[in-house]
Amino acid sequence: MNDSLYRREALDNAAPAHLGVVARLPNVQVLAATVSIASAIAIIAFLFLGSYTRRITVTGILEPRNGVINLRSSTPGKVEKVHVSPGARVKAGDPIFTVTTTRETERQGDESSARLDRLLEDRRRLHAELAAIKTSFAEQESALIAELTTSRTMTGRVAAQRTLQARRVEIKRGILQRTAPLVEKGYVSSLQYQEGESDLLKLQSELESLSAQLEKSRQTEINLASRLKILSNELTEKLGLTSNQLSSIEQSIIQTEAERAVLITAPFDGEVSNILMPEGSSTLTSEALATLLPDGDALVARILVDNRAIGFLKVGTPVAIRYRPFPYEKFGLHQGSVSRIPSSALDTQAFMRLPGQTPTNSVYKVDVDLPQQSITVYGRSEHLRAGMEVAADLHLDRRTLAEWIFEPIIGMKKRFDVDGSRHEQPD
Repeated sequence: MNDSLYRREALDNAAPAHLGVVARLPNVQVLAATVSIASAIAIIAFLFLGSYTRRITVTGILEPRNGVINLRSSTPGKVEKVHVSPGARVKAGDPIFTVTTTRETERQGDESSARLDRLLEDRRRLHAELAAIKTSFAEQESALIAELTTSRTMTGRVAAQRTLQARRVEIKRGILQRTAPLVEKGYVSSLQYQEGESDLLKLQSELESLSAQLEKSRQTEINLASRLKILSNELTEKLGLTSNQLSSIEQSIIQTEAERAVLITAPFDGEVSNILMPEGSSTLTSEALATLLPDGDALVARILVDNRAIGFLKVGTPVAIRYRPFPYEKFGLHQGSVSRIPSSALDTQAFMRLPGQTPTNSVYKVDVDLPQQSITVYGRSEHLRAGMEVAADLHLDRRTLAEWIFEPIIGMKKRFDVDGSRHEQPD
């Protein structure tokens, strides 16, 4: 029989243990440990399975695919006249600007104007001489024609008188021939016959006189006709000489006006988008006077991409476009795609000419095709215009979150690897 007041199990439990006391964790601590382990696994999985697409925002403008043509003057001068207004439609060859070039001399002032005035005065003088020559010829020609007409009339009369006189001589000679036998027979006296011969001689003398007058009149006609021809030849010669002088002066006037005023015309059909030089302004050959947009040329967005991002672009890369005149909060984003990537960066001077740009790193002008050439604004279709500013979001390389977080460490390791390979190279 057991004398102890306690049960054996209680005594065994109260006895000192050789291996120590067993400790049990509370349920809250177990749950916290489980959550921590699961969270760590989830974070690691998220870092290695999750990805991040690097995105940059760039700016640019809308331009025709074949570019905007800047009209310039071939010589420095002053804009004398602007023939069109902004937004005007023009055909190839239509005048757009008249630019005058002037050089001042100490005594005569504007050299081109002075030379032009002299040439115009010479032209007026030659025109006056030409008119005087024509008037003088007309008067002389009229006088010669009148004399020639009179001479021809006189020649006709003398010729008619000579014909009649020749007929009288023939008749008188016939009478004498028939009278000669009668004189021999005594029917007609010798005195009468001699008187007949005397009359015949008189008639013959008159016939000779008329023949001489006829010859003289005909010679006068020939002389007058010759003088008329000579006068015509002289007129032709003088007119030719004066015309040559006028042609030379006209050519000099054209050349002087061309040197003094340059007419700038449209090289093709299109729209004058901007007039950069108003009337009266001075211009240099390097300065643009106006911009001309060709007809039928689709607009593209030309964006400026930094050289640190250009390597990740390729044709077809999606681009989210925002048009500055139409806030995207109201009119949304517009999806485009890269259509052309240049092989070289813009030079510094070309980059400095772009509005609102300062030279930092080299940049590339990338073309982006637009989804449409118009945008819906309050229910109506609004055409996009060249020169509108755009902002574009480019989606570049895709990396895991772990690569993005540990990028500095990975980059440092690669630099160490490169440096180590250099040191290992034999001399």
